[in-house]
Amino acid sequence: MKKYVLLTIVEDNPGVLTRICQLFTRRSFNLDSVTAGKTEKEGFTRLTLITTAEDDFVVDQICKQMSKLEEVKKVKVLEKDMSLCKEIAMIKIKCDNKKKTEIVNLANIFKGTVVDVSKETITVEMTADDEKLKAFIELVKEDIVELVTSGYIAMERGNSVL
Repeated sequence: MKKYVLLTIVEDNPGVLTRICQLFTRRSFNLDSVTAGKTEKEGFTRLTLITTAEDDFVVDQICKQMSKLEEVKKVKVLEKDMSLCKEIAMIKIKCDNKKKTEIVNLANIFKGTVVDVSKETITVEMTADDEKLKAFIELVKEDIVELVTSGYIAMERGNSVL
């Protein structure tokens, strides 16, 4: 199975996201991540969809079906080496005063930011790609008390635009 990043521009209308998600459901595909946000053009929303499929043909079929929806204006599959794909995570980590310095140093190595400190926990915010987030989480997993992620956002490298 291979991970695919789909970028979609849709009209900013109620129910569009539901219709797109239903399309995936009908084809028995899981959406690993769905992120929606405003674009530079008023009245349009950009969707970043992460899915896993066996081959390119299946994803191509999904893109063709999404393109048939009236509100869908553009659909594109991003190539991994030609894209930027990031996610924001906030990780609340249980630690005593002695361990706080260790967590702060670790967060700095991973270019994370400490956003909250209490007597018993420290919260780190990190924007990174999938591998970097997983690596940090793996190092602190024994002490994680809460974890939240934003879902992925993606963009093509270079001059290409969606």
